[in-house]
Amino acid sequence: MPSAFEAFASRHVCTAVLIPGCGSAYEALWLAEQGSPVRAIDFSPAAVAAAREQLGAQHAALVEQVDFSSYEPPFGIERAELEALLTPYFELIEDEAVNDPIPVSVGRECWMSWRRRG
Repeated sequence: MPSAFEAFASRHVCTAVLIPGCGSAYEALWLAEQGSPVRAIDFSPAAVAAAREQLGAQHAALVEQVDFSSYEPPFGIERAELEALLTPYFELIEDEAVNDPIPVSVGRECWMSWRRRG
């Protein structure tokens, strides 16, 4: 488990979490076992199948195959575009670089927490 994830999760115990591009959803299992409401999504049928297998029957329903744009901005969005899209509705309260991501995510991953305004 990457140290950035453990640090992030420990600051947000039992907080609802969306994991876009979940891949095998290793984080979702840990979060669910800690009592956090979690939804893991991916557009890839293979990733969703792997995630459901890893989560087992008890937590497989936490994974959904969807296009990211139905939940969030398109994958690979520039930082300024993301902020312009979310800032009217959400406040950025945490933004942390991931220093030890899984190999396919090197240089492309961060942990962000956004709080709904109002």
